[in-house]
Amino acid sequence: IAVHPSGCCLFASNRHVPDPLPGVPQTIACFALHADGTLGQLQQLVMQHVPQGLALSKDGSTVYAVGTEDGVQGGWLSECRVRLAEDGVFQELEVVGTMTLGRSTPNPTPVVAFEAAQAPRL
Repeated sequence: IAVHPSGCCLFASNRHVPDPLPGVPQTIACFALHADGTLGQLQQLVMQHVPQGLALSKDGSTVYAVGTEDGVQGGWLSECRVRLAEDGVFQELEVVGTMTLGRSTPNPTPVVAFEAAQAPRL
């Protein structure tokens, strides 16, 4: 789970492994954080891989999703742009790039650590 620095929303990986459910996609979900502490679903972004870890840039403009191809093998890093309206209300989350981190069997869950200013642009 990653919370936007403004407190307007949070992002969570929605995954089901080891056996993907037929017709149920792997997603990153975005929820509004309401003043009373409740959540409201805003968007489900379908991913091409199983998102297993999320990180948010310091300015909140980018969500990085690290995952595997099927929950076990292969490694992926996706860069997702966060769009907010001028008043700070969430508008959209979209994938702008994905790269392979490694594809061997078995491959442990990939771990990526970097300063947001040095994050790769995909």
